[in-house]
Parts: sequence; structure tokens; C-alpha cells
Amino acid sequence: MIHDKKRAYLQIVLLRRDELHLRKLARALGDERAVHTYHYQCEIARLVVYSTQIAISLEREGIRNSRPRRFPAGVPKELQHHVCRGYFDGDGSISVGILASGKTYQHVTFQTNDVSILERINELVSNGSGLTLKMLHYYMRKPNAAILTWTGYQEVLKLRDYLYKESSIYLERKKIIFESM
Repeated sequence: MIHDKKRAYLQIVLLRRDELHLRKLARALGDERAVHTYHYQCEIARLVVYSTQIAISLEREGIRNSRPRRFPAGVPKELQHHVCRGYFDGDGSISVGILASGKTYQHVTFQTNDVSILERINELVSNGSGLTLKMLHYYMRKPNAAILTWTGYQEVLKLRDYLYKESSIYLERKKIIFESM
């Protein structure tokens, strides 16, 4: 996000394979033409939204020129799972497969350089899905970096149900993996 005296705009750049995600957001904002694709070291899709109101609102929530510095305050309870899904789409991963022993595995993680964000996601997921609070795993060389993990079929299903409840905007490739279980 760029916000100075001359201009204010939000720019989101994703890999081109996630272009549909940007198009959904652009459509929700009323301008699907704002998404463009480029080749810059790899294929990318870019959305630029010119809006001083959006820029100021994001700054107020601690988002400036990069990632959020904290979990947004004041999000109504019924929308908090959408914010968690946004973090998952940006900083989460899901793995599903079969081990050599023939047993299946399911593994979902959130990873960030801000432990307070993970602590809030952990609390919201626990309260909204019935899952128990998880232990954060910290990185030795990065004191404020951590990872939050759920494993096992039942846990991952509950997490999926919480994240995708009443959702229409999400990264297709990640949701497809959840649906393959």
C-alpha cells in the first residue's frame, strides 16, 4: 500500500495462478479491469486500487507498505473467520497425502513473523471451531517468528469448516486441497 500526499493506492501482487482471487476482489470493489498480468521474473497478476479511504483504513489497522503488524481490531465476530482465512491464504499451507506405510496425513500451518497475530488466530479458531488451543512453535534464529499447526483428519476438517464458512473469496488452489480430503 502506498499513501502519501499525492496519491493513495493499494497494490496486491500474486502469482498468476492466483489471478482469479484478485479478480474476485476487484469485482467486489467494482472494477475487474484493475487486474493486470505481467512477466517479472515469473508470471504475476497485479491489482491496483486507487482509494484514499481504503489506504487510510488499512493504515489505521497497522497495514502499511507490507504485511499487517497486528491482527485487525474491531472486526465483528461474524467476520473474524474471514480474516483468519485471509491470513491462511497469505501465510498458510496445507498438505494432504499418503505415507509410505499407507496411512494418510493432513497438515495445516499458519506462519508469520508476528507471534501476536498467530496467538489471535489460535484463539479465534479455538473459539469458533471447538478445536483446542495449539502450542506455537518458535524459530530459534527469529525471536518473533512462529508457526501454528493442526494435524489429523478431524482437526483439519473442523479448521476447514471454520475458515470457509459462508465464504466466496479464497484461494482456489488451497480450498481444492481441503476438498480433496
